[in-house]
Amino acid sequence: HNDIIKYHQMLLTKKDFDTTFEFDDKFLKACTNILDYEIKLPTNGIELYDWSNKLQNCLSGYCRLIRDKKTIVYGFFIDDVIKFAVEIRNNKIEQSKSKYNKDIQDKEMHIVKGWFMKNFNKEYQINLQDNQET
Repeated sequence: HNDIIKYHQMLLTKKDFDTTFEFDDKFLKACTNILDYEIKLPTNGIELYDWSNKLQNCLSGYCRLIRDKKTIVYGFFIDDVIKFAVEIRNNKIEQSKSKYNKDIQDKEMHIVKGWFMKNFNKEYQINLQDNQET
């Protein structure tokens, strides 16, 4: 059954393999290291398919959405192994899923929220700094 799903997924995404992603600087700057995690953006459709295959989920179906800049997907890696992916859409965390589309652990979500606030939610940072000064 898994082989059939894998083959079907490959056929659906094969046409997207040649897609190369381009990202604005604000998204590239969020590629960083936090604790044991290295946070990456996929460079192309093949890499996104690889992430999808390793996480056993439907990430590869996001290829056109990423290409058309309708969503952003980051991979969180430990020792070059993807542990979970985070989708950012409309300046908010849309979803954070690990293998088999399972929700990430609370500890991981805490890391994701801190990373998101630092990189994407500048209003929160400004408010936090204002509160610290008073």
